[in-house]
Amino acid sequence: MIKGRALGKQRMQVAGLLIALAVLASPAPSAAADAPKRYALERSGFLQLKVPAGWRDEVDAKTQPPVISFRPAEGKPFMVSMIPAQAAQGKRVASRQQLRDEVEQMAEAIRHFSVEGDKVKLQEFAGASGPGFQFFATDAAPAAGEFKFMTRGKLNVKDVSVTFTILTNEGQEAVVRSALAMLKSAARVER
Repeated sequence: MIKGRALGKQRMQVAGLLIALAVLASPAPSAAADAPKRYALERSGFLQLKVPAGWRDEVDAKTQPPVISFRPAEGKPFMVSMIPAQAAQGKRVASRQQLRDEVEQMAEAIRHFSVEGDKVKLQEFAGASGPGFQFFATDAAPAAGEFKFMTRGKLNVKDVSVTFTILTNEGQEAVVRSALAMLKSAARVER
């Protein structure tokens, strides 16, 4: 009887060890969708973004402010880039009207290259920390390997003005929606 109990206890220990090893050997869960990531700003603090799963980021810190770019880890190419510029110390970010005017100038610069021409229209949206404006345009004659569609704009995130460009091709509407959701939920954090 004692021998049977010892054998049963030993089997339970082995089973427990096998379960622990299986848990350790199993692949770690992939990064959760829209995992928050922080990007250092010019002077202080961070821009926090909920980056969609499957997107890889790259920060070009050689430029000031830095350029943050996102591309797919795999699959059809696209590019999302943003430039987070902090307001000068003691200064405010652009007002809603100034922001609108800046995005209108961006749209004006591409109208003659776009299929939409004068019909390129600005759309206002609300970010979690401030207003934003965007426009959509279709390249009238994209070269081989270039992107056909562009969504571009600017939004305020507290003391940071974020200029963004989203470049896609046919069938990538979900990329645009994900990028805009990431931008709209952007936060300025200290740590």
